[in-house]
Amino acid sequence: MTEPQWLACDDPGTMLDVLGKDASARKLRLFACACCRRTAELLPDATGRAAVAVAERFADGLASAKELTEANQRVREWVDLAGRAYSNAGDSPDRSWSAASASAFSFAEAEYAAALSVAEATVATLRVTGFGGSSARAAGCYAASVAYRGGARYRFVETIHQNAARADERKAQADIVRDLFSDQFRPVVPDHAWFTSDVMALATNIYDNRAFEHMPILADAIQDAGCDSKDVLNHCRANMAHARGCWVIDLVLGKA
Repeated sequence: MTEPQWLACDDPGTMLDVLGKDASARKLRLFACACCRRTAELLPDATGRAAVAVAERFADGLASAKELTEANQRVREWVDLAGRAYSNAGDSPDRSWSAASASAFSFAEAEYAAALSVAEATVATLRVTGFGGSSARAAGCYAASVAYRGGARYRFVETIHQNAARADERKAQADIVRDLFSDQFRPVVPDHAWFTSDVMALATNIYDNRAFEHMPILADAIQDAGCDSKDVLNHCRANMAHARGCWVIDLVLGKA
C-alpha cells in the first residue's frame, strides 16, 4: 500500500492487515473499543458500556485478566439474550411484516450485532497472538452492522440506505485506524524538549477524561515547546473524531 492509498483507504480491515505486527495488542483492543463506543446507544450500562471500559483499562494494564474475563462472561450472557430476541423478532407466521415489525426486527438485529461487537472487544486473553487483529476486525464488522440496522429503531430503513450507513461506518472506522496509527510512510521522530510539563498535563487530561476537544490547545502548547512537525500539529488541529489511543497523545505519553 502506498501513502496516498493509506490516506484514502476506507477499509479498516485492509489497513490493519497492512499494519500487521506493528499493531500492538493494546492498539487493536482500543480500536475495537472505539468501534463499540460508536454504537453506544445500544450498549446497556450494566453490560456493554461497562465491559468496554474494562477492556480499555485492561489495554493500559489497569484491569486484571480476571476482571476482563468476568466482563466477557457478562457480555456473552447478553449475546445469548440478544440473540434470542433477534430470533423471536424474525418469527412472523405469514412473513407479511408491517413497517413497525420490520423496524423491530432491524433493531433486534442491531442490538445482537452490538453485543457481538463488545464480546470481540473483550476477548479474555493475555496473549498477543490470542487477541490479534481478527478480533479487532470482527468487532469493527459487527459495529458496522449496527449502523446498517440501527437506523431502523424508529422507522423502516430501505436497504439502499442501510448499505450507505454501513459504508459510512466503515469509513469512520478507517479514520479511527488513522487516528490510532500515525502515517506509516512518514514516521515522526519526537524531540523530548516538546514534552514540557504543560504538554504532559494536557495530554494526560485528554487521555484520562476523553477531553479530545482540547486537542487544538495541545497543538498550541506543543508548538510553543518547539514542535514544528506538521503531522503532529495538523493531526491535533484537524476537524476529526479522536479515540483513546490517538497516536499523538500516545507519542507524548510514551504509550505503544
